[in-house]
Amino acid sequence: MTNKEILRVYRTKEQAKRTYDKISRIYDLITGPFERKFRDMALNQLDVKEGETVLEIGFGTSHCLEEIAKRVGENGKAYGIDISSGMLDITRKRMEKKRLADTVELYCGDAMSMPYEDNMFDVVFMSFTLELFDT
Repeated sequence: MTNKEILRVYRTKEQAKRTYDKISRIYDLITGPFERKFRDMALNQLDVKEGETVLEIGFGTSHCLEEIAKRVGENGKAYGIDISSGMLDITRKRMEKKRLADTVELYCGDAMSMPYEDNMFDVVFMSFTLELFDT
């Protein structure tokens, strides 16, 4: 595939942020049945171990991040970055409810300029997010 065959993303980051902020409360209703199957397939392939440090880019409503946090356990750390403050609010509440807040560190920001040190993570995971980045 050449760059000429790849369609550009014309939505700005600010437009994406506003869209996901607006739909954050109903996102699971909209995408749940479709995304669940593929999310589970990806997580089944992900070889996360107890004690590892993992980053999820574009954590959305945190279904994958929740599973990652369970897998890394108390001795590991799951980090998440998402551009949407609406998604961050949903995720923060979910992590507290599931008693995973101590294992998870969330950041609201742009994945193109992350606040993390190089080589900080054992694993980086992303699902249903790549199409949001401009080519």
